[in-house]
Amino acid sequence: MSENNTSSKNNFFYKFAGVIFGIYILFELLLPDFSSLRKLDTPINRIAAQSFIQNPEALWLMADEHEKKDKLDAAIRDIRLAIGLLELHSSSKDVLTRYKSRLELLQAKRQAAK
Repeated sequence: MSENNTSSKNNFFYKFAGVIFGIYILFELLLPDFSSLRKLDTPINRIAAQSFIQNPEALWLMADEHEKKDKLDAAIRDIRLAIGLLELHSSSKDVLTRYKSRLELLQAKRQAAK
């Protein structure tokens, strides 16, 4: 009886180890290599990713956050993208003026920082 008990424990252990190994292999195959995603962190790729944002107000808020962190180039990029969206959708002149004046303010702030 103890031989049968030991045998079933061994079978359980081997099955358990096999399942864990299978899960590990599955995760290795399905999950991306996150270190390679850092290579995407270039200015061109950031602009491409942000071009999927179709909300000028979201870009305005992102520009605010960049400005708070003194990342004026990123803030200017965000506002330019927002202006491009507004022009694409023929927004009112008042809204465009608001965004363009914000762009001028950021550009002046960047020039003063140099």
